[in-house]
Amino acid sequence: MVMETRFDPLLVAISFLVAIFASYVALNLASSLSQTRGRLHQSLWLVTGSVAMGFGIWSMHFIGMLAFEMPGMTMAYDLPLMALSIVVAIAASGMAFFIVSREHVPIGSITAGGVSMAAAIAGMHYIGMFSMRVNATIRWNLFLVTLSIAIALIASFSALFIFTRLKRHAERQMEIFFAAIAMGLAIAGMHYTGMYAATFIHTGFEDVSTTDLTVSTGLIIGVVTTTMLVLGLALISSMAQKMMNQRIVTANQTLVSSEEKFRLLVDAVKDYAIFMLNTKGEVTTWNAGAQRISGYSQDEVIGRHMSMFYTQTDIDANTADWELNLAKETGHFEGEGKRLRKDGTWYWASIVIAPLFDENRNLTGFSKVTRDITQFVETEKRMRQLNEELENRVKIRTEALKEREAQLRAITNALPVFIAQVDRSQRILFSNNGFNQWFHQDGLDVIGKTMKEVLGEPRYSQNV
Repeated sequence: MVMETRFDPLLVAISFLVAIFASYVALNLASSLSQTRGRLHQSLWLVTGSVAMGFGIWSMHFIGMLAFEMPGMTMAYDLPLMALSIVVAIAASGMAFFIVSREHVPIGSITAGGVSMAAAIAGMHYIGMFSMRVNATIRWNLFLVTLSIAIALIASFSALFIFTRLKRHAERQMEIFFAAIAMGLAIAGMHYTGMYAATFIHTGFEDVSTTDLTVSTGLIIGVVTTTMLVLGLALISSMAQKMMNQRIVTANQTLVSSEEKFRLLVDAVKDYAIFMLNTKGEVTTWNAGAQRISGYSQDEVIGRHMSMFYTQTDIDANTADWELNLAKETGHFEGEGKRLRKDGTWYWASIVIAPLFDENRNLTGFSKVTRDITQFVETEKRMRQLNEELENRVKIRTEALKEREAQLRAITNALPVFIAQVDRSQRILFSNNGFNQWFHQDGLDVIGKTMKEVLGEPRYSQNV
């Protein structure tokens, strides 16, 4: 005798909502998985996503099974087979997450994964059907069974395609929402197609044991509550991960923007060569000022040692490494030296090197600022030459004056007259021997005296 069957509309509606909710959570977890870096974190999200999605799919299936009723018949389920159906559902979900977790997903992986997922989902469903313990046997409609498997294939391929398309676009919540509805309907459609493929024939004997799980209101509430709790926690974790990733993206964008502004500022400085070096002294950045001063373009210097700008003498003396070591030890190096341009000419350079450290005081590189001071050095050199020439001229002039003074003194000393030269204050500037002897003055002491001091007050007053 064919058994009368029916479905509880409320539980059917709940099963569809669970399928859609599980799909929505799975899509969000897929995006969290794709944005996670590090094997440990990826593995954690892979397990979390697999358990959440697998349990959600199984729960939809089991709630759909609980919605199935045969009036007057006790419904129960075999616990080991039910547990096996949960494992199969989680395995199918894990396969999906593993496939989409890779950077690039080839079509071959999607094909193989879709077939494997469909087999796992169909297996979960029919294992669940065989776990039913009722006083009836099942007669299968092969067409509907085949159709259910085809729906499982379509659902699996669609899930993988949607996962790979939206995993890097977590911000597209509207697309994720509609994709979750499509996936949920497909999964639920496969389940109910499989259910309608079964016709139950009454056997007349009891097939329920004390170890089987009997359907009850408490079981239904427990399954629904547990499912919503698991999916809700998974969704909250995914949203928290997205918020954290968004903060990281925002911080990185701010950092990139700041670095770009700094780069533009550095490039705008035309009179200074500003560039960075790694710990080996190799150039890692190059600004417009460096190109203008040295003549080298960025492509010509990146990755090369800074000694390429040094003269052969400095290279032989290992000057470049000595400067870097001194900067590392003292925290600063400042000096001057000759540097070579691309065309082979040299220039005088003012050099400042500062070491760069991370938070653990490990050396990460150096910053170097070079300025062309050739004009200043040449000007200073010219000033020194002019000063030397002026000093030589003064020296020659002084010697000439001394010689002329000696000649004048020899002539005036030979004359039998008193000769003296005074300024406006009557201070004696020059006097001959006749003048000195007459007034009883020493030739050296009389210079700078006034006539009043030489003549004395009485005589000076009489002659004035």
